[in-house]
Amino acid sequence: MDLDRNGIGDLPYNIYENEFDYLPLVSMSSLQNSVTPTANFTASVTNGPAPLVVKFSDLSKNAVAWNWDFDNDGISDSTEQNPVHVYRAQGNYTVNLTASNGFNTNSKLANISVEKRVSSTWPFIYIIGGTVSVIDTATGLVITKVKVGRSMPEGVAVTPDGKKAYVPDRWGVNVSVVDTATNTVIDTVKVGSDPYGVAISPDGKKVYVANSGSNNISIINTDANTVTATVPVGISPTGVAVVPDGSKVYVANSGSYPSYEGTVSVIDTATSMVTATVHVGNHPSRVAVTPDGKKVYVANWGHYVSVVDTATNTVTATVDVDNSPDEIVVNPTGTKVYVAGMKKGYAAGTDDGFVSAIGTSNNTIIATMDIVGGSPIGLAVTPDGKTVYVANSNISGNSTLSVIDTSNDTVSATVNIETPGRIAIIPDPESVFPVANFSSNVSEGFAPLSVQFTDSSENTTGWNWNFGDGAASKEQNPAHTYLSPGNYTACLIVNNPDGTDSKFTTITVLESSSGDDSQSSGGSSKGGSSGG
Repeated sequence: MDLDRNGIGDLPYNIYENEFDYLPLVSMSSLQNSVTPTANFTASVTNGPAPLVVKFSDLSKNAVAWNWDFDNDGISDSTEQNPVHVYRAQGNYTVNLTASNGFNTNSKLANISVEKRVSSTWPFIYIIGGTVSVIDTATGLVITKVKVGRSMPEGVAVTPDGKKAYVPDRWGVNVSVVDTATNTVIDTVKVGSDPYGVAISPDGKKVYVANSGSNNISIINTDANTVTATVPVGISPTGVAVVPDGSKVYVANSGSYPSYEGTVSVIDTATSMVTATVHVGNHPSRVAVTPDGKKVYVANWGHYVSVVDTATNTVTATVDVDNSPDEIVVNPTGTKVYVAGMKKGYAAGTDDGFVSAIGTSNNTIIATMDIVGGSPIGLAVTPDGKTVYVANSNISGNSTLSVIDTSNDTVSATVNIETPGRIAIIPDPESVFPVANFSSNVSEGFAPLSVQFTDSSENTTGWNWNFGDGAASKEQNPAHTYLSPGNYTACLIVNNPDGTDSKFTTITVLESSSGDDSQSSGGSSKGGSSGG
């Protein structure tokens, strides 16, 4: 008898009480052997620049198993029915699907043409939900999922070289270490309770984890993936940020019920000790540092953003965003801060969010974008500063990824995704990032002090100098004269199509001695200094 009407006998049919024997009327195995599967599939795209993301959709008939060879090299690449594959290199590829029903097989071939990559687009991001989802930002396709932790992964940070991602397990005590090349967990580090926010030092050697349950920061050595120090901070730390030179870490402590009067702890990375505590107000959640290291922006649920001067560790400005900010990032040039969160009406049952752009020159809002039908819970800016990604959740479960064009601060696209969460951008393995470096012919001298800066950066196409006295330059090797006594931080921010980098140095200008003209225009005998 054919129970499922697929043409194959499922049960024997016997004839009783007559002269025939009790053998099956038809042979089940004979019917199965006579059915051959027909392999067939479609590809979401068949040509385009690398890295090319292709979703294959199976259309085979009479098949129960699938074997995909994405480059026809004879090696099985996937046994999923509808896999997604990323072609990272230029070339012409032949895809081979072999469909099987356990008795017979059939194959189909198709061609995929991958062109030379035009520019770095950072098409892949990590979004932290119930798992770590690797997502193609152009299509919203989930490339793969990585199971991490035992409860709920919360934050994510990727090392500067893009090789490892660190994911805290909120409600747990561990941080998972993910190899981004294979998208597998390669190590687990035990930290404090309820690890939440995470940040990595600019040199990639240290990971700072905010443990909201144990009110401390765990410092992880990335070579050994072991905790080397634990630093007590304020109540319920959530957000972490490291200044560009790696000398200080800023931690947002959200406080406790009912007031949630929060603070920001400042950690000296040389001693692993808190050297200052900044009172910022109601329920601070996340922090972000400008590329020159001079300002820290703190998102407070109490409808505003606090601006902290890193030289004095005091709040110098407050920006009212008229909503409840939770996520915050600074663009690579330091000209704009993006803050996102829930709109005021969320408590009344609405499900809309917002993203505001703040100009750092005067700390005022220059644009606000409505996120309709979604509340932002993840925010990231690409290394070239051209795009901001916003992961949104909503009550109905239809999660989205908003794509913001930073040239005009508008939402240029909305992509459906499976699970929203914190975002980290995975550096393109073919990207060549700039490395900032420079020297000066003098580092100290009497006013007026003329300084020649000499660039020695690598992989650079653009230079932005800030001399620390209000003057700036876009020349590669500028000369600058400091007119007044004081200590000045000279900063060089370099860029190329793949990203930005920065370096700093201190120039000390002394007050010239009265009547001593010989010292008024020259540097000290200390000679030059290197940026940093």
